[in-house]
Amino acid sequence: MALQQPDKNSKLLILMPYGIGNLIILYPVLKRLKEMNVVFDVASYLKSVDIIAEQWEPFKGLYRKKFFIPNDPKKAIKAILEIRKESYDISILSFPSARPHYNLLQFLCGAKKRVAAKYPDDSSGSLSFLANIKVPVEIALHDTFQNLRLVNAAGFSIPQSELQYFTATKKTAKKIGFHVGCKKADSYRRWPLASWEKLIGMIKEKAPTHELVLFFGPDESEELQYFEKMEGVTIKKGLSLQKLYDEIARCSLFVSNDSGLMHIAAFTGAHSVSLWGPSDFRRTGPFSKEAVIVHTAHPCRPCTHSYYRKSHKFNCPDKNIECL
Repeated sequence: MALQQPDKNSKLLILMPYGIGNLIILYPVLKRLKEMNVVFDVASYLKSVDIIAEQWEPFKGLYRKKFFIPNDPKKAIKAILEIRKESYDISILSFPSARPHYNLLQFLCGAKKRVAAKYPDDSSGSLSFLANIKVPVEIALHDTFQNLRLVNAAGFSIPQSELQYFTATKKTAKKIGFHVGCKKADSYRRWPLASWEKLIGMIKEKAPTHELVLFFGPDESEELQYFEKMEGVTIKKGLSLQKLYDEIARCSLFVSNDSGLMHIAAFTGAHSVSLWGPSDFRRTGPFSKEAVIVHTAHPCRPCTHSYYRKSHKFNCPDKNIECL
């Protein structure tokens, strides 16, 4: 069931996704709504997403009002009560939203019409019944377009062709960025460090005039220890989100695992090369036609972060993760 085209007085709330990469994947949809002069508010429940929505230049001016729902129960209740005061007509729970507390949060925010994704292996435990407009997940569709389908189910009629892909731009600085890690929960996405060392060494020989910059986050102490004494590279660690954005924006090429920094690189106009193992690039690859995806032909991949709620649990019988 879809709504009629929302009138200009309809109040719209978009619940932001959980993750930096997911937020960047959503951006083309938010940008198109802004171009159409649609007024909407946003709410997030991850601090890094909240900071990006407030600080990064491309996000400024997209939304009317921003809310943050923290983990602390008392503060979360206070934030939800503030949201409920707005009396939203429509709320859209951005994709992915496989966990039950996302559906519960949307329900508690109090919008009359609540749009959310319906997974193929949905069950009552997901609490998806709390949404009253359910949009079936479309297999083999990128998350940006999954989000577009949610927006269109709220009454809009935006064709896929109107969303702008991220494009690589010419950079004056001769910088090549690398992200050899990813967040701890997704460590199965990491290419072996010895393979990274070999690749970086080869690039040093082929591009001697370029600065090679390795980025490390708080979950990558092992990777940092492995590379911090490597000669001929620049180490970047402990950066704020704004500084991280600025530094990656200076890179003309960015080579990475499947990670949030991969999405930042494509977003800031770097040529992106990413290495994929168990996860599904059809869903969460960089939203760029110029991005280079490198993967093996193993018939069992992808086996995680696919189009089902339960696929987010990684359980590979091969401890060596041969697809990497």
